[in-house]
Amino acid sequence: MKKRLLSLAACLCMATAVSATDMAKLNKDSQIMRNILETSLKQENRRGAIRIRSVSTSYLQGQGMVFEVRVNSGNTHFDFNFDGLISDLSVSAPPAPEPPEFEGNFVFSDSEFVGDIQMLTESALELAREALEDTRGRRRELRQEEREIEWEVRQYEREIRDIEFELRHAEQERKTELNQRKAELQRDKDKLQEKRKDIEAIEEKLREEERSAADKRKQDQAKKVKQFLANFEATIAETLCDYGGGLRELPDAEKINFVLPDFSVVKTNRGNQRVDKIYIFDVEDVKSCVAEDLNANKLLDKALTYTF
Repeated sequence: MKKRLLSLAACLCMATAVSATDMAKLNKDSQIMRNILETSLKQENRRGAIRIRSVSTSYLQGQGMVFEVRVNSGNTHFDFNFDGLISDLSVSAPPAPEPPEFEGNFVFSDSEFVGDIQMLTESALELAREALEDTRGRRRELRQEEREIEWEVRQYEREIRDIEFELRHAEQERKTELNQRKAELQRDKDKLQEKRKDIEAIEEKLREEERSAADKRKQDQAKKVKQFLANFEATIAETLCDYGGGLRELPDAEKINFVLPDFSVVKTNRGNQRVDKIYIFDVEDVKSCVAEDLNANKLLDKALTYTF
């Protein structure tokens, strides 16, 4: 009995050692794949408005490999808010790009691109803020002018009422004078009211310009997201087809997962909420693409994609 227990303990130790070795190999392979992915994504998206910040990896035993891709827009005060649009985007993958060439240990630095992206983004945002502030300032001036007109109109109406009261008891000669004055006041009042209508029309035009500008910003943001996602999806699919065979220790029954954390802000019943964009690939499908039984577009079609 004692010999059996010792034998079982020895087997368990051997199994643990094998498992540790496999995990070490898988970790090494995953780091190489992480470097390849980060390099591919940054090279493909180097001039994009949405910038790849970092790629990290982890492994969930029995489930698969997870690559977390963090992005930003080059400006920390910018959110991608599309009122649920992101979950409805149907992005077909463009023709897969040529696989990038790598040298050395796959280290890539995008520092040469960060400065100009941030400068351009911040400059554009500053111009937009200035334009919006100018519009708001103009509207404030118009409202102030409208209040002054309202005050003058009330003054004219008060004087006209006083004249009408006096007309009831005035002599004929005085009535002629009062009627002339009343007519002058009415003309001035009518001019002010016409001016008020013009101001209201200008205000409405400014409001419409603000709405149009807001719609355009939203459309531009949605366009940038669609473009980013199309490039991102094509790049990860192509990279998996070219280099996915490097994850040799990953079991066929598991998955290769990509997560874009906090990729957008959507409106929910509980208010604005950040959501992740998630892609899940079957290891078997990736190996089929490596063996050229599938192409990158087909691999992407077979992936499970959702937001959460």
